[in-house]
Amino acid sequence: MGAFNTIKSKTKCPNCNNPVEWQSKRLVYDGFLVENAMQTITLNRKMDGEMHTYCENCKKSFDVTIAKGKEKRIK
Repeated sequence: MGAFNTIKSKTKCPNCNNPVEWQSKRLVYDGFLVENAMQTITLNRKMDGEMHTYCENCKKSFDVTIAKGKEKRIK
């Protein structure tokens, strides 16, 4: 998907339930923007921001809000 941080997540495509790869989008760790590209990130309670994906199966994009390391809302 590009040169972004990959997020370890078991969340599947909310539309078709296909496994997808999530990437960081404005991810903040303990108040600092996570900028190192091409790293795999495990969410923890000090992280806030968003992650996003594109599902090849149903051809749709999705964003998830992250608050205190928990995936909160899919848009």
